Amino acid sequence: MKKIILSLLILLMSQVLAFSQPQAVNSIMDKYSGEEGFTSMTLNDAGPLLRKVQGDDKAKEALKSVKKLKILTFDGKKGKNLALGKEFAKQIKSASLANFNELMSMQEGSRYLKMFTKIDGKSTSEFIMFVTESESESSIIYLNGDFTLAQIRDVGNVLQKNRDSRK
Repeated sequence: MKKIILSLLILLMSQVLAFSQPQAVNSIMDKYSGEEGFTSMTLNDAGPLLRKVQGDDKAKEALKSVKKLKILTFDGKKGKNLALGKEFAKQIKSASLANFNELMSMQEGSRYLKMFTKIDGKSTSEFIMFVTESESESSIIYLNGDFTLAQIRDVGNVLQKNRDSRK
């Protein structure tokens, strides 16, 4: 009997966790992860990234509050799959996120940025950013945790520094 109850509890918890990330984002990431020209990253624990942060205490503190980080990026320069990249850019521009508040949007020519948050009480529990630089450069960034908007900014700064140091 205990095994049955434990099995049901595990099944129920896995279903709750599976639906905690917005379905639209999950669907887009699943569709394009592994395709030519796409790079995906999932970080379930900020520990490995924290060890790479040098001397930035605010960023280290912000990263501690992130439970999950997922990034999906298309770079047309890395692959020849431009048609799929255009489809990806179009999909992230039209993605619908129920239960999220739009924090900011910007469009300038082919450049596009949209940020969404889900707030539980006084803190933000989820943050999603869609970025399109051009039809050959687009990204989705998803953060889950217990953080403030200032901490999201600090995490973004760390990711940008990390990205810039690899170029």
